[in-house]
Amino acid sequence: MASRFTRRTCLQAMASGSMATLMALALASCGGAAAVTSAPSTAVSSASAASAPSTASAVTSQAATATQAAPSTSAAATTVVAANTAAKATVQLQVWQNWGLESADPRTAFTVKTLVPRFAEEHPGLSFALTFAGNGTAVLEKITANVAAGTPPDVSFVYAQWTVGMGRKGIIIALDDLMARDKSFDKADFYPDLWQALSYDNKVWGFPQNRHPFAVFYRTDLFTQYHGEFPKTWSDFVTLAQRLTHADQGQYASDMGSGDSNFWDIGQRSDGGDYLAPDGSKVMWDSAAGLQSLQYQADLFQKYQIGPPKSIAKGFEGGKIAMTIAGPWRVNGYLTEKLPVLTFPFPKGSTEAATHVNTDTWGVLKTAAARQEGGFTFVSWYASKPIYGDWAIRFQHAPLTKSIAADPAYQKFVAETPIMAAFLSPDVTPTITPLTPVTDQLTTILGKHVAEATTGKTDPLTAIKQATSEANAALALAAKA
Repeated sequence: MASRFTRRTCLQAMASGSMATLMALALASCGGAAAVTSAPSTAVSSASAASAPSTASAVTSQAATATQAAPSTSAAATTVVAANTAAKATVQLQVWQNWGLESADPRTAFTVKTLVPRFAEEHPGLSFALTFAGNGTAVLEKITANVAAGTPPDVSFVYAQWTVGMGRKGIIIALDDLMARDKSFDKADFYPDLWQALSYDNKVWGFPQNRHPFAVFYRTDLFTQYHGEFPKTWSDFVTLAQRLTHADQGQYASDMGSGDSNFWDIGQRSDGGDYLAPDGSKVMWDSAAGLQSLQYQADLFQKYQIGPPKSIAKGFEGGKIAMTIAGPWRVNGYLTEKLPVLTFPFPKGSTEAATHVNTDTWGVLKTAAARQEGGFTFVSWYASKPIYGDWAIRFQHAPLTKSIAADPAYQKFVAETPIMAAFLSPDVTPTITPLTPVTDQLTTILGKHVAEATTGKTDPLTAIKQATSEANAALALAAKA
C-alpha cells in the first residue's frame, strides 16, 4: 500500500515531465523502504538524518539525476539505475519517546522489534528510528537544544501543557490541516476528551499517545480484612477511609499527596464546578463546589488522618496502604507482581461521578513539509485500531478510540482483566485539565495552595481565593504577551 508521501512524490515526478523518473518511483514504491537503524539520542544523530535526502523533491531530483547519468543507449538500464537510486532516497523519521531504553522497557523493545519494521513495510519510502529522550523537563530541554541547533526530531513525546507554548514558539505545529487533508483519518472516532485536552484557540496542538482515566486501586486483601465496601457517595468514601485506617498498626487508607490537585478537581467537578471559564480568560476555582472539595480534602488529611505522616516506600505494594489513585499505566506492574489489586471508580457527587484523564502526547515538530506529513502518518498509524488496539491489550491501557473499545478482541481482554473495569465505566464523566498558554503555571499554583490547605498551613477558603487570584493574574499576563 503506497503511503501519502509516495503518492505526493509521484505527482511531483509527473509534473516534472520525466517518464523515466515516474517509472523509477513506481518501482521504488514496491519495496524501497530503508533499513531501520537505532538512533542515539544526540543532536549529532539527528543531524546525520537531516543531512540525508529527506523530501519528496529530493527523491525526484535524485532519480532524474540518475536518469541523465545513465548510458543513452539503454533505456532499460536507465530505468533500473533510476529505480535503485530512488529506492535508497527514503525518509527516516526521528521519533523520540519517554518509555525507556530497549533493554529496560518492554514497550520500547516491542516498538523496535515489531513496530519499526512493520511501519516501514506498510509505508514504502518512509521509516522511523526510535530514541529514548528522557523524562520530565529533560525532554523539553533536549528538544529546545536540538531545535536551536537545526536538528529537531520529527515527532516527540511532549507533555500536553507544553504544547501551546511550543506552538507559539514555532517548535511544533498545529495538526488541523494534516487531519483535514488525510481523508482516511477519523477524528470523531477518538474520545472527545482527548481533543479537548489538546486544543487551544480552535487548534489541535498535540496528538494523543495514550489515554489514562484515573480510578482508585484497592487491595482486595485489606478490603476483606477491614470489611471495606465500595463507596457510592463522597460521604461513603470517608467512611471507607476511616475503616481502612489503623495508625497504631502502621496501616493507612491512602497514599494521596497533600498537593493532589487532580483529586480536588474530581471532587469539585462531581458537584458541578468548572476549572476554566468558557472563554478561557479566568479560572473558576473559588466557586462553592471548589471550596467544598478543598474542605473535604483538608478533612481527609487533618480530621480523619487517612494517610501516613511520612511517605511509606512501596506502601501500597507492601500492604501498608489500602488505596492509591492512578491511571491504567500501573496495571501492568501490579499484574506482573501478582498483587491482590482491583479498581473502583470515584463516587458520585451532587451532580455526577467524574474522573480526571491524563493524555500522553505526541508533538509533530516544525520541519520540512514532507517530514511533517510523514510525522502525522506515524502518529495516526500508531493510534490506529490494528496498532493501538494490540498495544492497549499488550500493555493494559485504556483505548484511544471507540472502535478499539468496541473491538471483540479488546472486549475479551477487559472481560478477562477485571482490574481494568473502573477505567472504562460508562457512568463516570471524564474531565481534563484545559490547555492555556500557562497551564503548567496554573497547575503549580493550584497544587501549592491545595497542599497549604490540606496540611493546615492555611484555611481552605483563604487557600482557594489566593490560588484563584494568582492563576487569573497569570492568565491576564499571558493574554498580553
